[in-house]
Amino acid sequence: MQVKKFEVIREKNGIVIYIYIETEAEIKVDIPVHREIVQGKSLEDTYKLEGKKPFNEIEIQTVSLQSVNEAKKATQEIGSIMNHIMFQEKLYLKNLKKLETI
Repeated sequence: MQVKKFEVIREKNGIVIYIYIETEAEIKVDIPVHREIVQGKSLEDTYKLEGKKPFNEIEIQTVSLQSVNEAKKATQEIGSIMNHIMFQEKLYLKNLKKLETI
């Protein structure tokens, strides 16, 4: 997994965090992650986050963050999503390696 782009965007109503992630393998987020602040940048990215579509790249962003508590919650949600993506990618690559040795 590589974070290709990370931006903190200042808006009138707060701050938005934007992240563009690429993976080596096409994965599917199959465990629903509880999200209140993090969303897909587009409808397609939202489907990827909800486990409806496999992906090897995804764009996520936060709603406009207006307090320190929202920023802390966003950090937790982003960390959880990224950990899950890394786990799914490692699992896929491990299974692929097993198949290659057969």
